[in-house]
Amino acid sequence: MSEIRELDEDELENISGGKGENKAGKKKKYFCQYCTKSYEKETDLKKHIKSAHPGEPVIY
Repeated sequence: MSEIRELDEDELENISGGKGENKAGKKKKYFCQYCTKSYEKETDLKKHIKSAHPGEPVIY
């Protein structure tokens, strides 16, 4: 089971899609363990998991 955690710079660079930055250049730190979505805020990731992956556990 995966846990929600922040990634360091090296890990962000190794993720497909570049350095984990969005259009505004802000770092995306929280990655969905079920798909390729990423978010700046943990709360946004939790909302995504509940709506896009119903029945899957949300790890707090």
